[in-house]
Amino acid sequence: MLSIIEHLAQSLADSNQRAPFLREIEHNVDTSSFVKPRKGKKASNAEGEDDSPEKITPHTACARCQHVPAVNEPASTLLTCGNCRVVQYCSTICQLRDWKAHRSIYCVNPINIPVDVLGKPHKAPFLMTTLPNPFARLSKGIWLHDRHKQDVYVLLIDSFRLREYDDYTFGGTSNADSVYSGRPSSLPAFRRFVYAAEAKGLMPPWWTDQKRVECLTKGIDRSADNWHDLHTMARDVDVVVVYEAAIMAMQLRVFAETVKGSGPAG
Repeated sequence: MLSIIEHLAQSLADSNQRAPFLREIEHNVDTSSFVKPRKGKKASNAEGEDDSPEKITPHTACARCQHVPAVNEPASTLLTCGNCRVVQYCSTICQLRDWKAHRSIYCVNPINIPVDVLGKPHKAPFLMTTLPNPFARLSKGIWLHDRHKQDVYVLLIDSFRLREYDDYTFGGTSNADSVYSGRPSSLPAFRRFVYAAEAKGLMPPWWTDQKRVECLTKGIDRSADNWHDLHTMARDVDVVVVYEAAIMAMQLRVFAETVKGSGPAG
């Protein structure tokens, strides 16, 4: 039996669904967190002289060609997919080239996924191990134990990414070094998240400095088949679709709360 994601991807591929219009959407990011000094300008307190840093409105990169307006062309603005309102492109050409892969993940409506599929515990296609009683393991601090190392890496990354989404959406906050503040990736903030998990004894017994490096490397892998990417944002609806389980978002959130010590509004 095909997995639900494969089924949805195939049904979309067989349909004549066209790419939605691109729209310019205000993302309300903190421009003060993405600044650079003006070259050749010395600080001065003289009246009429401006010695403040040059502010550049931050944008994420084009999902297809990785063009970054904030760095490459400050006058331009990325356009957002009018359907999912998350993924951004520099042009309709890049959107059309990326549409086949994009629609299978971001433009899938979870309402169309059968409830029995979402509610039934099962292993996501990319996970190598499945463990019973996940919430009991979360309460004991051993949720990451007895898993394949690749599973530990992606669960750490996605737990952090979902927490970033929750902090921004429900708490109205974001890390200064996060994609939600206009940075190209959330790697520095994720590194602190991993350190916090280590300090609380949540990592498996085999965890070492080398394994941490491998985990961070996984998070900055920008290959097309790596959804667990710290350069991109992850909504709860994306987690439900990618993991094929509604309960997985709750597990990721509970783990992040254990690491952080509070909820997104705390």
